[in-house]
Amino acid sequence: MTNPYSSVAVSGYNADPPSNDASETANNQLDWVLQHKTKLGDPLKTAIESINTNAVNAFARRLGTTFELKTTDYSIAAPGDQGKFFSVTGTTTITLPAVADAGDGFPVGIFNTGSAIVSVDGNASELINGSSSITLPPGLGMLITPDSSEWVGLIYNLDLSQLTTIQGNALAATDRFLVSDAGVAKAIRYQDSGPIIAPEVTVSTNKTFTSAEMNQVHRYNNASDALWDLDTGVGVPSNFLIIIQKAAGSVNLSGGTATINAAVGKFTRVQDSVIVGICEATDVWTFYGDLASA
Repeated sequence: MTNPYSSVAVSGYNADPPSNDASETANNQLDWVLQHKTKLGDPLKTAIESINTNAVNAFARRLGTTFELKTTDYSIAAPGDQGKFFSVTGTTTITLPAVADAGDGFPVGIFNTGSAIVSVDGNASELINGSSSITLPPGLGMLITPDSSEWVGLIYNLDLSQLTTIQGNALAATDRFLVSDAGVAKAIRYQDSGPIIAPEVTVSTNKTFTSAEMNQVHRYNNASDALWDLDTGVGVPSNFLIIIQKAAGSVNLSGGTATINAAVGKFTRVQDSVIVGICEATDVWTFYGDLASA
């Protein structure tokens, strides 16, 4: 841990005074100004005063001793900003010092007390909780300190009143929730009415699904049959697909390089048939519902 206290050395002290031969001569007489004060008193006085100054500076770097307001971009300095709390407002970026300059145990607190987004960036390519930067929405704050080669931060809520209230049917389709994907902050969407209804396919026939189309309802409305592919890498276990045949043309499921299991067949049977696909393992799908063999 970075030690905020700077040690003080006594300088100017005469560690090798002349020997005392027990004679009553001028050389052996005590002289306050020339001998005691300058050779002992002044160096000790200077050292004690430096100890007082350094002790005050060290305690000033305790976490939370100093609280500063920042309204524009700011780069935290090492060692001067050690232990400070920063109240940040506005669309602002706070940049951390290099880990090597801060040293282990350099704590600071960063709190978004405004209504805009605050970004906390690592120095150059250095990471924060495994990411190059951390976003703090209004009402969130973090305590952060270096650990060997990166920054480690604890993110917590500063004011619950600034978070979206979840009650009844209060969430909208545009609301987002922050989740961690192997240390990378991502957002997931809330759909107020359940699964997302994908746009109805009416012109094109053949279709290849993408990962962005998982967990949706897909309606095919065409007189001709269509080939709909699920290739390797599309979907993860627990993803689902709901497919509705809205016209005379059926949907023919193809796994491409993935595996599709179905008890009867891989075609929707007739108009208004509904089938449901579940991704049960990586690149393995099982479909249920109103299916036919051709």
